[in-house]
Amino acid sequence: MRRTLTVCLALFIGVGTIAGKEWNSTSSAGADQLDIEILVSSLDHNALRLTLDGFYTESIVIEGESHIIVTHSDAPAFLNEGLPELPRVNRSLVIPNTGTVEATVTSVEYMKFQLGPVAPSKGNLLRTQNPENIPFTFDEFYQTDEWFPAENVTVSDPFIFRGIRGVNVQFQPFQYNPKTQILRVVTEMTITVEAVAGDAPNTILRQSTIPVDRDFANIQREFFANYNGVEELFYEGIEEPGHLVILAYDDFVDAVQPLADWKLQKGIPTEVFSMSEVGATTSDIQSFLQSKYDTGELTYVILVGDDAQIPTLYGSTGAGSDPSYVMLDGSDYYPDAFISRISANSASEVSDQVAKFLAYEIEPPAGEWFSKGTGVASNQGSPTDAERAEWLRDMLLDYNYTEIDQIYDPGASLSELVAALNEGRSIFNYLGHGSGTSWGTTGFNNSNASSLNNGIKMSLVIDVACLNGQWHGMTCLAEAFLRNPNGGAVGMFSSSVSCAWVPPTVMQYHIIELLVNDQRNTIGGLTMHGSIHTLEAYNGGSEGIAI
Repeated sequence: MRRTLTVCLALFIGVGTIAGKEWNSTSSAGADQLDIEILVSSLDHNALRLTLDGFYTESIVIEGESHIIVTHSDAPAFLNEGLPELPRVNRSLVIPNTGTVEATVTSVEYMKFQLGPVAPSKGNLLRTQNPENIPFTFDEFYQTDEWFPAENVTVSDPFIFRGIRGVNVQFQPFQYNPKTQILRVVTEMTITVEAVAGDAPNTILRQSTIPVDRDFANIQREFFANYNGVEELFYEGIEEPGHLVILAYDDFVDAVQPLADWKLQKGIPTEVFSMSEVGATTSDIQSFLQSKYDTGELTYVILVGDDAQIPTLYGSTGAGSDPSYVMLDGSDYYPDAFISRISANSASEVSDQVAKFLAYEIEPPAGEWFSKGTGVASNQGSPTDAERAEWLRDMLLDYNYTEIDQIYDPGASLSELVAALNEGRSIFNYLGHGSGTSWGTTGFNNSNASSLNNGIKMSLVIDVACLNGQWHGMTCLAEAFLRNPNGGAVGMFSSSVSCAWVPPTVMQYHIIELLVNDQRNTIGGLTMHGSIHTLEAYNGGSEGIAI
């Protein structure tokens, strides 16, 4: 990577302690801010400026020696086992359909902090592991006189996100040298990202512009930092509602028809197809969806049936992965359409769920329940799940929520949770351990979910736990919530895998952030944003996939 530097070095100027953490200021503002501003925006040339007002540190003892952990609320950390756990932040840019890009640092100002050795990361630990039982390991890097990371900015391989080619630009404002034990922190940095000729993956040979649909235009506008400067190069015409394809098991077509009729009434072009029209295999489904996408007739997909009726694909971890069906553009992990599943084994289970969805959308009951939510969390992790649940709670209470339950370990009460859900809670955040049929915190299980009697006062459940969404081969907790004809949940975003401690919480935090900032108010919009934000945060890599 080319680099031209205008460098300013200074010693740290301020430290303050807040709730066990020390705030290290790098500016007179002293605010917990990390801002990235677009200075120049075009397809071939972009300029961005990062400013950082400070960061937090806390102490931890490793093998009898004090180390520091560096954190920032706007920047998830590297999860490279044995290497310094330092925050970094990503932004995505639209780039030309061919070639690649090169990032250059044009000016940078640093401050040096000598706060002691920086702790290494334990890696991307799964929630099946107790982080406290995993020892720290030190990579050979700790014996060198070098900086980690070596660069202040890197660029990912290109990806394609629904017809637009992009890259992740990763800003790495924190660098550590183990020999000198100096933490070097960027306070301000300007970079350029220039299009250059060269071979790179995920080229686009299409020459014409593509139709734009409203929901994806909104997502791409928020996702790509330079979108407003290049939008007219890709899209033609006005934004229109996208096309909905409902793919149903033959015996369930009639049961799902009222949902299709409602979507048509709302102005969404909707088609219902039976499995006998499409084919019985995953390859048949893939080919069908690809054809619909290629002709501009696919924005949303609803699969109607359990795995026995409509088979799923299996992702890189071997777990069921419906989102793999909508990776339709490029060889990356970015979804190119919305997808959900109404899981059911009978027509009556479909009818019950459709009736719930229609009642919730058309005539949701008024009352205080809609301004109430629930948080359930374990006391494990670092930060603990309970701490993370408090961050979400604070955001919701600062918005228009009046009450958010705090059902946290130790002592989280099953009866308190059941009572809250039966009373009605519009949002429900869970962080903790899970199995296919239960939650570790409170012990809430399929039987409890099936027995809820909250009527239309249903929750959207944003779930950070292992296996609660493992619908293939069993009836999982998410299915029990959704199949309950007397209440339960209106939607549940759950993992079909043993998920990690940290990346799913990045997804959950972003969903709540979008909700309270009034940027998105649909389940599909919130969960799609949460998913692609996590992919972006981890550079499109494996950490951002199994969430």
